[in-house]
Amino acid sequence: MVSDPLSLRLLRYLPKNLISRAFGKIARLERPRFLVRRLNRYFANHYGVDLDAASRPLSDYASLMAFFTRELKPGLREIAPGAELLVNPVDGRLGISGRIEEGRLLQAKGLPYSLAALLGSEAAARPFQDGRFLTLYLAPRDYHRIHSPVAGEIRATLYEPGTLWPVNPPAVARIPSLFAVNERVTCWIETQNGPVAVVLVGATNVGSIRLAYHDFATNRGAARARFEHEPPIPIEPGDPLGTFELGSTVILLVGHPDFRFDDDLEPEQWRPMGARLGRYPD
Repeated sequence: MVSDPLSLRLLRYLPKNLISRAFGKIARLERPRFLVRRLNRYFANHYGVDLDAASRPLSDYASLMAFFTRELKPGLREIAPGAELLVNPVDGRLGISGRIEEGRLLQAKGLPYSLAALLGSEAAARPFQDGRFLTLYLAPRDYHRIHSPVAGEIRATLYEPGTLWPVNPPAVARIPSLFAVNERVTCWIETQNGPVAVVLVGATNVGSIRLAYHDFATNRGAARARFEHEPPIPIEPGDPLGTFELGSTVILLVGHPDFRFDDDLEPEQWRPMGARLGRYPD
């Protein structure tokens, strides 16, 4: 991962999407077996992966990608109960949260960016203008499947092509509008309390973002697209939305103006998938 300003400057001149696509192909290699096993073991040890949480033993994964996109043991993550709640869609660290003001969100302290740029249009941004946002970061050690934070219906999927900058702290603090220039997919969920968007943001060495409910994968050179799901796809909290094939970030958008994230949410705090993040008004 890129971790210093010099590396970020150098990365400006490299074909980030092509490099990420190539890295994804390497991560999918299943031969030679002895080398794949050593690579998986090294990755698990280097990043401190909790192997007890994985649904299968380390030796069962035929490639680094298979291990990286591993499932958790059934029942390991409890989904906080309550129709008025919004739950965490991923295992990950909390970033900045707050109100969307004048069509802008915060990427980092002093670095606002445009909601319309993130979602691809003013029309897509309009339902969230007075809502709330929360950024979630996934480390290499984390479980990399994304789940629904609410009950509702998936009405649309938005795809915005873009580059693949890293999304680690040095990049987030230095690259303006980073989340709105990287490749991303937005899952649009209509709920009884209004719209919720789960924005899956790609990053350097993310070979692809794959959806669980639609046959679509990123980093394939596709054009901007909006997929309308008719009939809408019913979904419950904790149901699968997609998978990061290496790395990345999720941005949650809540359209209801009176929704509140819980007071105990602090940046850098790690929370498991299914944990309560906030609630709608009674």
